[in-house]
Amino acid sequence: KIAVIPRSKKSGESTIIATTILGKDGSIGVDAHRAIAKVKEGKSRFTVLLWEGSEENLTAFADLAKQKFNAPNLNDWTKGGPRKWDKTLKTSGDIGIPKKGEPYALDTIHPPFENPWGAILHFGGHDFFTNGDLAVSTMEGDVWLVRGINEKLNDITWQRIATGLYHPLGLRIVNNKIYVLGRDQITRLHDLNGDDEIDFYENFNNDAEISLGSHEFSTCLETDPAGNFYYIRCASGTRHGGSVLKVTKDGGKLERFATGFRNPNGFFVGPGGVVTAADQQGTWVPASRVDIVAPGGFYGFVPCHHREEKPKTYDGPLC
Repeated sequence: KIAVIPRSKKSGESTIIATTILGKDGSIGVDAHRAIAKVKEGKSRFTVLLWEGSEENLTAFADLAKQKFNAPNLNDWTKGGPRKWDKTLKTSGDIGIPKKGEPYALDTIHPPFENPWGAILHFGGHDFFTNGDLAVSTMEGDVWLVRGINEKLNDITWQRIATGLYHPLGLRIVNNKIYVLGRDQITRLHDLNGDDEIDFYENFNNDAEISLGSHEFSTCLETDPAGNFYYIRCASGTRHGGSVLKVTKDGGKLERFATGFRNPNGFFVGPGGVVTAADQQGTWVPASRVDIVAPGGFYGFVPCHHREEKPKTYDGPLC
């Protein structure tokens, strides 16, 4: 069976799109402008052919579909490949010297701003592995593995291990597995062949609605003592804008934890499960506020109250 996908006709456009499925226990159909292939549950091997051409040549596609195609062995794609970024870069750091009257010293790690790929390094999230290695994400979509962070900082290595993520401004390591928060989803990263470069980018949860709003960032991926994930969203017209969002530890469910945030860029869940947030001022949001966030709370930004009735007051800040 061949399915023809309807197209929105444009001036001068005369082609059609057709598709079919080859293999046992498979069928294909059309739902609006989508082709949907159905296959038998369990292990099966099949091939989907997608074709575009003139309606007069549709019989040629039908003849093509009668040929025997050898479906590739997809197991070859589940083992990981060689490193795409095969150069490990080296930098150093400066050990801070405590100054009298100051509460702490500041050590400085120098990033490889000059690198073979021209990668821009605006850091947005970081966390540590149990062995002290560091994973950091950049606004531009990369994740780097940083090693050598010790009491000397004289031999620090940087390895680019993932890229193509959507504004990753939160990163959390759980059981030595990297979870990255982007504007679109939480992505769990898998190294399948042990070369410390990511081979599989798994969608852990993408239930949050997003829009094209220029300020609609998701930031600060955190976990509570039970293993649930939390992050905070800037304001938008979606159901999840301006909210603290909670994702179950298995990634299966997302819920709004609290609402009423404007452009938050500080967020944390402490070891005791206490949730704190920092927002930017405007529309009932005072300057430099810090909140202890309670389940179901509303923290002042009215356009993101997400309630049936507009609130007349809001939960005040800690300070």
